Amino acid sequence: MNCPTCMKLEMPMSWFCSQECFKSYWKTHNKLHKAQKQLIKSMRAFKPPPFDYTGPLKPYYVSPMRSVPPETLKPDYYLDGLPTSEMARKRDTAIEIKSKSQIAKMRKVCRVRHM
Repeated sequence: MNCPTCMKLEMPMSWFCSQECFKSYWKTHNKLHKAQKQLIKSMRAFKPPPFDYTGPLKPYYVSPMRSVPPETLKPDYYLDGLPTSEMARKRDTAIEIKSKSQIAKMRKVCRVRHM
């Protein structure tokens, strides 16, 4: 069973196993509807700046910035935008030299892959 309100609001489908399941989850699920209605309301209120646009690109509504919960693990670049862990790996310029047996195994795998 899917939610008829989600269909009406053109939201991603929410599936429920039964009517009882739908009823028991309704209070939590209805919060999604309220957020979607608020978003639609703010999108309708958006008025682009008066400007004689010459091409097909025009400004569009941008949703408000959302915060990330504090318990979520954040990448090393979330503060300053610099991916320090990736940059450290790129500085590692050591070239691995394969043995003859490793090269033979790699060639065998490539032949199997292309069959």
